[in-house]
Amino acid sequence: MTALARFLRRLADRIDHAGAHKLIHWSFTIEHGQGIMFREDRRGCPLAYLGDADYSRAHDEADNPV
Repeated sequence: MTALARFLRRLADRIDHAGAHKLIHWSFTIEHGQGIMFREDRRGCPLAYLGDADYSRAHDEADNPV
């Protein structure tokens, strides 16, 4: 990503913090013969949710809400 793109992404996230993507500590890789593997060692592609609404939705639609 270019410096201009990073700057614009940070600016947009500051303007609309509630709608900004939020990274979580999980990532994923696609392993040969196994498919998608979720990881906690931050290797591969990071996972994120898009804004506060997605975070609430993930909890609201859980099989076992807390």
